[in-house]
Formats: sequence, C-alpha cells, structure tokens
Amino acid sequence: MISLRSFVAGGVVATLAALGAGRADALTALEGFSGGTAYTGYHSETLGDMVGWRFSIAAPITLTALGVWNDGDLIAPHMVGVWGEGTLLASQEVDATEGVLSGDFYFEAIGPVSLSAGTYTIAALYTSADGDSYISGAASVSFAPEIAWLASLYPSTVNAGFAEPTVVTSSFGRFGPNFQFDVAAVPLPGAAALLAGGMAAFGALGAAR
Repeated sequence: MISLRSFVAGGVVATLAALGAGRADALTALEGFSGGTAYTGYHSETLGDMVGWRFSIAAPITLTALGVWNDGDLIAPHMVGVWGEGTLLASQEVDATEGVLSGDFYFEAIGPVSLSAGTYTIAALYTSADGDSYISGAASVSFAPEIAWLASLYPSTVNAGFAEPTVVTSSFGRFGPNFQFDVAAVPLPGAAALLAGGMAAFGALGAAR
C-alpha cells in the first residue's frame, strides 16, 4: 500500500517536473536570411571593423552563446560582443575549431548573461586579412519572435578595433554576429499551486508525527 507521505512526495516530484517542462530550449536570435552582398569589412583596415545590428526585447532573456556567420568556410576566429547602453555585457571569440555549427552559424557557449527588456547591440570583428565575410542588404531575414531587429550598424572611425559600432543604417545587413538565448520558464497552468499544496501537505505530515 502506498503511504500518504509517498503519495505527497510523488506529487511534489511530478509538479517540479511540470514546472521544468515549461522551460524552452535555447533559441537562435537570427534564424536566417536570403540575398544580400558579402563584404569582408567596412573600412577593411588592420585592426578591423565591428559590424552588427541593434535589437530590442520586450521581456527578459538569458544569453547562452555567441556566434558568427559561416560564409561557407569560416577561416579566422572573430570576437563577438553584446552591448547595452554603451556597456559591454558579453563577449566571446568564435571560430570553427571550438565552435558548434548550428544552421549557418558557429556558436560558442558563454556564462549565462541576463538581459532585461530594452535595446542592445551585437557586433563581430572583421579584419582586412581574415578572409571571412558578413552580409549586407539582405532581401529577407527571419528572427526569433522574442527579438525585434531595429537597424544595422558599422563603426564611425577607421581601425576602431573591438568597440561598439554606432553608425546606423536601415537596410537589412551587417549579418555576421548572432546569439542564442533562453527565455524565462513559464509554469504550466496550476503547477505552481499544486507545488504549494504539496509542500503544505509535507509540512502537515511532519507536524503530526
């Protein structure tokens, strides 16, 4: 016969599983694009150009990996960074050796970085000698529903190196950097109440002993 304590314990475990089931797997911000022209850099100088795009989110997300476009044969490592209000929030060097290819992008995991609702910049460093390229002027582009693309970006000065690009253009472009993210767990309906009830039952059983 199953004891009341075992029954309650099983219910709590099942409820915890239900709560966990609401968590989504890592999502990719820039899902894909078509058309456009490949460029190896904007100013194409020795220290390189940070090019990328600005986006906004309406709800919190957690960055889990940074990536760079595989233009067919990614040759060199590229520094990728994410900025918020002028502050560097996350960075990672991405290459084909350590990175994991997912779709058309190589990604490397980072320590989780939480982003609150707001506007952010993601950019990747390209130099005149690395032989890799990014896309500008894409004909179409697809983003995860949580991500709202705002503008493409390039640096205002030559040889700026690893610094947030700030010059805005409205064409679909500067698609080299990318990121993966998680969204907050969404409990299944009633699961939180069930968990609270289960824990209360545990407490009552303990008090009765």
